[in-house]
Amino acid sequence: MTLRTLARLAIATMLLHGTAPAARAQAPSAAPAWPSTPAAALVKAWISAVSAGTDSAYRAFASRYVEDPSNPSMIETSVANLRNVRERTGGLDVQRIAASSDRSMVIEAITRGSQRRYRLTYDIGRRPDGSVFIDGVQPAPMSP
Repeated sequence: MTLRTLARLAIATMLLHGTAPAARAQAPSAAPAWPSTPAAALVKAWISAVSAGTDSAYRAFASRYVEDPSNPSMIETSVANLRNVRERTGGLDVQRIAASSDRSMVIEAITRGSQRRYRLTYDIGRRPDGSVFIDGVQPAPMSP
């Protein structure tokens, strides 16, 4: 099983079964400062696509950030995964950027629907041309 497949299963499990809802969060504070890196641009685009909640936003993300954008099956799988995350969360509000490097990024976010808190770790791959692609997302529930 590939890392990507495991990440999809982890997201599906988290979103289908969830964790105890966190206490209702206060209005989000100022948006965190995003690093100026390809990895940060990818994660910001993922959050934006999920939060937009439209197939056109999912497809725009997938067309740019799947491992092989010339593979229609990869794009359709990514679109379905983004749609699933949106349906389960209602979107995500980033509260904090916990770590960032060229190969990974860790954020803390609250779901808009249930106000659950998650720490999301994104694995970033690089294509031979230097562009980045999403290689996995590992969610971990956080205490309220």
